[in-house]
Amino acid sequence: VLGWSIGFFLAGVVYGGLTDSVADLVGDNDKAREIFERMGGRSGITDAFLASMTGMLGLVAALYVVASVLRLHGEETSMRAEPVLANAVGRLRWAAGHLLIAFGGAALIMLLAGLGFVAGYGKEAGPILAACLVQLAAVWVIGGLAVLLYGLAPRLAPLAWGVAGASP
Repeated sequence: VLGWSIGFFLAGVVYGGLTDSVADLVGDNDKAREIFERMGGRSGITDAFLASMTGMLGLVAALYVVASVLRLHGEETSMRAEPVLANAVGRLRWAAGHLLIAFGGAALIMLLAGLGFVAGYGKEAGPILAACLVQLAAVWVIGGLAVLLYGLAPRLAPLAWGVAGASP
């Protein structure tokens, strides 16, 4: 979780730092400027960029959740879970610990991405944080589907990568 957290925060800082200059990329292109003016002018392109980047980070966070959920499958197939499950730790408690890291970690990395955006962009903290955190619903749905696949058919659990990859 630490590595993902650092990566998401730094990505937020970089994307936040690029936000003001995105509208400048249009330059002297009259056609592009006309399109952006119809979208809402300079603020329209800025908002579109922020929405795109938070959406992209949401997709990457979904990959984090799937990887974390599939760690359950990896622990069982490699027989590393056996010594833990043979003791007083029950299967549900063992799985709950993994799932807490998966779903709670997703919330943490998206929050840190939002804080990185705020640090890099320097304004509009509330809407940017909200844009990052609203991605959690979709991330958790994909994580829930991975848990469902693992629970119903553990051999098919790796198909959760396809679920995450097929997400728009």
